[in-house]
Amino acid sequence: MHDGRTRLAIFLVVIMVGTYFWITQSRKKERMKPGPYVQASVHFDAGDWQNALEVYRKAIKEAPTHKKAPTAKGRIGVCLRELGREEEAVKVFKEFLVQYPEHPLVEEAGPTIAVYEKSRKGKLLPVPDGDME
Repeated sequence: MHDGRTRLAIFLVVIMVGTYFWITQSRKKERMKPGPYVQASVHFDAGDWQNALEVYRKAIKEAPTHKKAPTAKGRIGVCLRELGREEEAVKVFKEFLVQYPEHPLVEEAGPTIAVYEKSRKGKLLPVPDGDME
């Protein structure tokens, strides 16, 4: 009878150790999968504005307090601007300026808003210096 208990104990230890390794490997795979902020940045860096826009919006919806959320919000404005959706971009940039006035992307948001608002008022925009050829 002692022999049967020993076999059962060994069997249970093997099951527990196997379960432990299976769980830790599953968690490693989850951690290795790039999150939506990383996925969106890959699209953004490649100039794939539409996919970057969609993934940034999804990322903010899933994790609005993530440390990369402010950059994502600003980059949504950039994506919209690059897609020719200026009115939407300006709205996002205005919200961005209020929410994150110290963020580095403010340097990009401010001029975009100014150019858009000047063009809506029918004012001529200054011609940049240099050769236009």
